[in-house]
Amino acid sequence: MVALLDDIGPLGTNLGDHRSSGLLPTHGTPWITSLHDLETIAQVCQRPSEFLLYLRRRTDSDVTTYYKGADELDLFMLFMDADLYVEPDPDQLHPQHPDAPRETKRARPTHDEDAVLTFVGDQCAELDAWMNRDSLVPGAPQPVKPTYRALPRVLDLVDAVEAHGNGMVRFGADMFALSEETQQTVLKGIDECIRRTRLDGQPHDGMISLAGAWGHPTLFFFTRPHASDQDPVLRRFAAYIRLKRHQLGSDRSYGLLFDEDGNFELAMYFNSLPEADANLDALVKAANLQEPAAAGPRVPPFARRTTRRIRSGRKNR
Repeated sequence: MVALLDDIGPLGTNLGDHRSSGLLPTHGTPWITSLHDLETIAQVCQRPSEFLLYLRRRTDSDVTTYYKGADELDLFMLFMDADLYVEPDPDQLHPQHPDAPRETKRARPTHDEDAVLTFVGDQCAELDAWMNRDSLVPGAPQPVKPTYRALPRVLDLVDAVEAHGNGMVRFGADMFALSEETQQTVLKGIDECIRRTRLDGQPHDGMISLAGAWGHPTLFFFTRPHASDQDPVLRRFAAYIRLKRHQLGSDRSYGLLFDEDGNFELAMYFNSLPEADANLDALVKAANLQEPAAAGPRVPPFARRTTRRIRSGRKNR
């Protein structure tokens, strides 16, 4: 990240132009912004994970290529509206994550629809009103602070997990990056495990692969009955995560444990990079884990939400 004293306008927002000219590197592109905009963004973001996701989006190759704007805060407010995203090219994604489940058939048309030049106009009316709240006359209605748009249950889950311990900021960023449809899929998977544990009094588990432009996170969720001790359940689930993430080539995994009432109990985080390991290969085979190809197409994690459209500047096609 490069923070400047002066606002350099489009010179800072249009990073794709600098990359194509060779001024900035293609990989590891820094985010260039002014101290004023950085301070404003810091005041608005309620969670570290929101800021991390914004850094990902602003330095992502496709976003920097296809989104143009005159002001950093216009891009930021579009991001807060759960936009500012380009579906990854499936032809590039699969070679990066060959062991992940294959993309859905709609990945190609979604990428082609997203990969068009988008000029972002003024998005800051809500932000300007909130930033100028101290200049209002006494008794005037107070403007509402802008917040990141996500499902309420997802916001509560992210807050609970991030409060659990270190390393969970990435969990929040990965969850917020999901489309509303995929967020619902995660919540339904958790609810189904809870339902089954209530019915039969046994632990249950589920897993979702979220391979994308920013690595291959995998999310595991587990439920246990009140009658079972937590430690043996955790040992079993940790062993399963270790094998499954090796099979999928996942660079980071999250394990969430819930009781049969749906209460979140704890989170596990694994972030060792995938590497060749004959012993783990043998254990995966012995455990008879389902092959990724047999699991069906992966859930499309980062598709743009369909309930909101860019309010200005979208180029007609």
